[in-house]
Amino acid sequence: MPKFKEYDIEVLQNIYTLAVCKTYKNQNGELDIYYLTKDRVLFESPIGEIEVNGKHYVSNQQLAEMTKTHVLMHNPIFHGDVNLYNIQSPEGVIKLLTTFGISNDNTRTIKYNNNKYKVFVHKGKKYPIPEFTRDVDPNFEKESHPFLVSYNGYQYDTTVLAALYDELFTTPNDNGEFQIDMNFDTKALRIFNDQLFTKQFKKSMFSRLRYKPLHPNKVNTSYSQPDFELPANLFRNNMIQSGRYIDAARLNEKMTKVALKRLLGMLGCQIMESDKLKPDNPYIENLEQLLDLFAYNASDVINLHTLMMHKTYISSFELRDTLLEDYPELIYMKKGDTYKPDISPDKVRRDRLYRDSTSQQLTARSLFPYSKVTDYKYVSFMYPSQQKCDELNKKYALEIAAGKRKKMEPRNVLDYLKDFFYDLYPQKELRENFDKIYAFYKNLEGRNFNSSEQYQQDYPNIPAENPYSYPFEHSYICYYDKDGNPTRHYANFSIGGIHGAEWNLDLFKQERQRLFNFNIMLDKIKKHYPNAVDFRKAQVNIKMNGKKSKTGYVLIEGTYYKTSSFLKAGKKINDSEYRDYEIIPDSPFKRNNKGLMELDKKYTYTTVAKVNHEDFTSYYPSMLIMMSVFYNQELGYDRYNEIFEQKEDFGKKMKDKSIDPAIREVYSIKRDGTKLLLNSATGAGGATFDNNISANNAILSMRCIGQFWTYLVGQYQAYYGAGVPSTNTDGLYTIMEETINNQLLEEISEQIGVGIEPEPMYLISKDANNRCEMKIKNDGTLELENSAGSIGCYNGPHPTKSLSHPALVDKVLVDYMIEKAINQKDEKLTQQFDRQLARKLMAQTLDPLDNKTRLTYLQNVLASTNTSYIFASKNVDMSDPQIIQMYNRAFFVTDKNPNHVYLQRATAQAILPATIQKRKRNNEITVQHNNLALSVMNKHGYYDFEENTEATIAKITGVEVDQPMYIYNGDLSVLSHEEAMDIFKYIDVEAYIDLFETAYNNSWKNDVPVYNSDVNPLSDDAKLTTKNIHSYIDMNDKKSEEYISKLKEVA
Repeated sequence: MPKFKEYDIEVLQNIYTLAVCKTYKNQNGELDIYYLTKDRVLFESPIGEIEVNGKHYVSNQQLAEMTKTHVLMHNPIFHGDVNLYNIQSPEGVIKLLTTFGISNDNTRTIKYNNNKYKVFVHKGKKYPIPEFTRDVDPNFEKESHPFLVSYNGYQYDTTVLAALYDELFTTPNDNGEFQIDMNFDTKALRIFNDQLFTKQFKKSMFSRLRYKPLHPNKVNTSYSQPDFELPANLFRNNMIQSGRYIDAARLNEKMTKVALKRLLGMLGCQIMESDKLKPDNPYIENLEQLLDLFAYNASDVINLHTLMMHKTYISSFELRDTLLEDYPELIYMKKGDTYKPDISPDKVRRDRLYRDSTSQQLTARSLFPYSKVTDYKYVSFMYPSQQKCDELNKKYALEIAAGKRKKMEPRNVLDYLKDFFYDLYPQKELRENFDKIYAFYKNLEGRNFNSSEQYQQDYPNIPAENPYSYPFEHSYICYYDKDGNPTRHYANFSIGGIHGAEWNLDLFKQERQRLFNFNIMLDKIKKHYPNAVDFRKAQVNIKMNGKKSKTGYVLIEGTYYKTSSFLKAGKKINDSEYRDYEIIPDSPFKRNNKGLMELDKKYTYTTVAKVNHEDFTSYYPSMLIMMSVFYNQELGYDRYNEIFEQKEDFGKKMKDKSIDPAIREVYSIKRDGTKLLLNSATGAGGATFDNNISANNAILSMRCIGQFWTYLVGQYQAYYGAGVPSTNTDGLYTIMEETINNQLLEEISEQIGVGIEPEPMYLISKDANNRCEMKIKNDGTLELENSAGSIGCYNGPHPTKSLSHPALVDKVLVDYMIEKAINQKDEKLTQQFDRQLARKLMAQTLDPLDNKTRLTYLQNVLASTNTSYIFASKNVDMSDPQIIQMYNRAFFVTDKNPNHVYLQRATAQAILPATIQKRKRNNEITVQHNNLALSVMNKHGYYDFEENTEATIAKITGVEVDQPMYIYNGDLSVLSHEEAMDIFKYIDVEAYIDLFETAYNNSWKNDVPVYNSDVNPLSDDAKLTTKNIHSYIDMNDKKSEEYISKLKEVA
């Protein structure tokens, strides 16, 4: 098992601190805290053992003891040793440089290493600096040379560590001797820190090391031309090139931008920010604040160790580590004229990869380590490739000759799909719908969308186009039944992939009828009053219940019609105009503001059904192999195919119980590594940035062909009666009797040459992103297999899934829908939300759990941003506001909780153009800050508002302004049972049920009307007849009887 040291750096104006958590020893571990400051005030104390000019200061030993006590008190999960180092001392410097290394070498070799930082000199005494062992050096061992782990350290921590070296140490002499530059300034380091967050450097912080500021004392300044040989830049380069610096954030590619404290909060860890560190004052003032800073710095690294040991992160590290071992070409240069790596510490690539490199980088370099792919000249829908056909025809020549196997020939899959569709449907309208999709893809065929340098070398003078410059205006199509009727399921094509779902056909039919009825009603009125002005003048004003002003009606054929329902608003009487006739849609799809078709959101539908999951076996990898996309001419074979075969082999071995479990675990890691490479190839090959496998034309071709096959399979089954409630690029979900379904699959799979594995399961699906799948176990019960989107945290918070509400919502919602649709036969999810059932399911979820797990389900981790800050108050009117941490774990509680608070958000909000114009007309100032919001934002150091932006108070999403909340940011794993019970007894169960109900009604409940040809197209009071007039008219008005009498008389 490799060893790790987690580290984190804090840079303030008057102090620089660095905390290092060593890999645990005997469950305890060791913590090193480094500090650098010239501010003696921080060490003043009445109990200080050192007296200078009548003031008492703590000694080094006193400070060390205080630090240990304070750190252990504020970090209850840590029980190890705490060591304190002053970076100005020889012990501090040697410890620091032994741990992190220092080198300004620019050769990256042992043989020619020109690092000048050899000996540290302090008061005439010389301290040799040991060489920092790289992961390519002969003496490197993972167990004795720990990896240095940070969070966002690739951008930030390595950069400010290099800046520390540059600020603190003098330039070495010819003997490699250097010392502390006593002119160092922590304020300069803070300015450097703030420069990293300016627009120029925020996305590439380490690039700041290549520049010298023209005005060093200013955050916003101009810079010299870049110089890659500056010492600070070389310091960091050597840190990274050592291969021992790991950025944990990069190990979880889905969540690299998520803050460490948010992830820690989700996992139940401590979320600690010092309440002595004022956001708008980046310095500390006394010993108490210094100790708080140490404890806060320590908390981050202690909990970072917990995160690093989470399966998501440690598995990601291990599979990348294994890939570097299996593919040394990721690290080393090419050996002579061969296509093999020169495995030598003096032959390390300048662009070598690391254990935190992205999956796309690893994939591109694994497939083409020393060359680049040759892309398709143009987008082509011929499948398989001629090369693959020739290869397979040669392999199976005897079987082909014997008539046992057909000779393979490339075919145009788009044209094949058209022929397939035309064979099924002779109807002109259906063909026209299909032809719109066909035409879009036919237009892409024969074009180049690869702008890489390699493409230009392979195919000179062929300009690259942008596939998105061709808008896909008709991407949606319904699946049709045998008679050509549109089913309630659709597919949506795109450039990237195909998706589809069920749509609300019942509501659509009813809506069409409603619009039709309005047009009939408008016709009737126009027949009596061709002129809208006459219609308006004919109205009588009737006093209605509960309304101050009277409402205009016109009596026609025994019915009072509300005039405002048929006239355009805002017109004077003599300018009156009738409303336009309603346009009756012929499909549930409409154009969005970009001119593209999309499903009208009112027709989204939640499917709950037993389905056949038709998984296209290794879909993208199989097609990439059959299309020879990554065939490597210099290797002489398709390494992508080789990796695929390795994955299959590792998969068998990891399940082979005759193999030692430890060895099987190795195979499991290796399989994950090969799977990572296979699945990342599509993204890397189709990326807009240049890389070794830039194959935009081939990847686009493959993605399109994949959609064609998927749609073909779905439409084939729909033709024979299947429902297709969910379509994804690599599979379908169908509703059909299993035996018939599988027979159809076998037929179509044989025709198209794509392996399809059917599996029965239950599906709850809103769309391609919000869904869950449940495996049917042998005993008939259901087991969650996968959940995603807004119900993705069914099994609790997970660091690979974003979460903006309590995870309990996901769990209860899924269980609720299963219970209602499957057990209580509310198959269409149309019934009103059952709060009693939700309460029961909430209890069933929480009761069996341990306290920590229960609390992680209940918690809501709330985050402030750099333009929006959550604040608290004991008062619901938010008077006496409290500034709180940027990240907080909150629980919904009753007001009986003595520590409850109310939460709102102070935010910088853009002023709408209409509001700006209104304020100008009223001679008001444009920017009108809310004073409370402005005060909160100022206390967070936010002063520079963008133009036409103002401070305002906003509600936190999912938290009502009058909802009492309890904030607890401690580590949930060390809560005593009594402390946990003290939280549980105040939990506001009804507030959580409100969350379930809101989420269900807004996102999952279906509105499925019973068809009514006489549906009222307007509000209920738009038509008054003898049957309903008494429900609306105000009988206290003296004219009401007259209007009722006239109505009865006409009727």
